[in-house]
Amino acid sequence: MFVFGNSLYDPGNNNFLHINIKYKANYPTGRCSDGLLISDFIALHVNLSSWKPSLEPGLKTSFHLWSQLPSASVACLNIERQLSFIKNVVNTLRQQLGNAEAKKLLTNATCIAGIGGVDYEHFEPDYPNGTESTKLEYVNWVIGNITNVC
Repeated sequence: MFVFGNSLYDPGNNNFLHINIKYKANYPTGRCSDGLLISDFIALHVNLSSWKPSLEPGLKTSFHLWSQLPSASVACLNIERQLSFIKNVVNTLRQQLGNAEAKKLLTNATCIAGIGGVDYEHFEPDYPNGTESTKLEYVNWVIGNITNVC
C-alpha cells in the first residue's frame, strides 16, 4: 500500500523533519491524531499492519525500501518529494526482485492519496478579503500544482 498526502495521512514523518515545533505532531501516537489514521483503518481492513514513519532513523522494511530516502534534513514532504520517494521504492523493488516480480507486486498494490486539503485550509488566513476571482485563481493554482506533479 502506498500512501500520499498531508498530515491526515502521515504516520509521523513530520516529527523527523526540521520544522517548527508547533507544526510537529504532539500526540503520544507521534501522528497528527490521537489515534489511528484513515490509512491505518484501510490497512487494517485488508490485513496489513499500521506502518511507522519512513523517516524514522534505523527503520528497515523487509525489502529495505526506504534506504534511499534522504535524511530528515528536509523541511517539507511535499507531493514532489513524496513522488520521488515512490520512484526510489519502485527502482529498489526492480533491483531486488527483478522487473517481473516488481511489476506483479506493484500491480496488486493500493494507492491512497489525500492532497490539496491543507492548501485550501490556508486560503482564508492568507487572503482574508479574498474575492470570488481570488478564490478561483487560488483553486486553479492548487489544481495546477497537483496536475504538474502527477
